[in-house]
This record gives sequence, structure tokens and C-alpha cells, in this order.
Amino acid sequence: MANKELKVGDVVKLKSGSHLMTIKGIDKTQQGREYPVWCEWFDEDSKEFKVREFVVEALTLVDNK
Repeated sequence: MANKELKVGDVVKLKSGSHLMTIKGIDKTQQGREYPVWCEWFDEDSKEFKVREFVVEALTLVDNK
């Protein structure tokens, strides 16, 4: 995500394709570029909110405008 710094509340998806997800947390205390980002989304099949950790390089920002 070199063109924009991600922040909590941004809407993202996996570069390989996924549900739209909201960034819940970012841990920039780890060294290196691949810091963890926690995302949450609503799974229509299970009718539950899901939370999962991804590396920042796997995500792309979704334009909500």
C-alpha cells in the first residue's frame, strides 16, 4: 500500500479478492514492511462478524466515494 497510509476505519479488500473489510487495528511496532493489520467484516453465510489478521501488503484500499 505504497500510495496511501492505511488507518483504522479504512475499507479494504484482499488484492486477490474478498469481502469488503474495515480495518480494526494496526500494529506498526513490528520491524519491517509486513506489519499486521486486523480487519473485520460481516459474513452473510454464517451471519457473524469475523476478525482476521493480514499483512499490509495483501490489502488494497477501497474507494468509498
